[in-house]
Amino acid sequence: MTDETLIQPRRTLARNGILILLIGLGLRIIFQNHEVETPPAVAAEVSTNVSQTNSPTATISTSTILVRFEWLNRCNASAGQLGFYAASDTACHPSRIASLTWLQSQLAITGMLFSNEYLDQAPYPANPACGVIVFTSSGTPAGWICSDANGLYRTDTTGQDSGSRVQLKG
Repeated sequence: MTDETLIQPRRTLARNGILILLIGLGLRIIFQNHEVETPPAVAAEVSTNVSQTNSPTATISTSTILVRFEWLNRCNASAGQLGFYAASDTACHPSRIASLTWLQSQLAITGMLFSNEYLDQAPYPANPACGVIVFTSSGTPAGWICSDANGLYRTDTTGQDSGSRVQLKG
């Protein structure tokens, strides 16, 4: 056997190996870019067609998942406004500042609030995480809107948790 007959198969093998390596690298780059653009599954059920309320203290990102809220009256930043916090936000520095009307529209979209119900500010004495009361159109209390690290949830008038959570996008 000559050296030429041994070199030719090695060149073919090396060329094929490099091609496979380049194809794999290209596919990895494509899939990494695709994962960045895909929104989280928990936010898929929430509408993204919302108007944003600008806040001087908040940087709004369309991919921010808002998991809890509190009234900003104690922060003196926006009296009568709600601060919606992402998991990494600190007190008085929410990712989004919005009105009770905005929250009502978002909860109606997600099905947590019925068309004959409306919201109002009222603290629930037994649970400080519940700062919004739900009323029926006749003015009868129908429950509370509360928040925890897993999102917003609704309770009945006795404070019984329904178990389902909603995470809004800011």
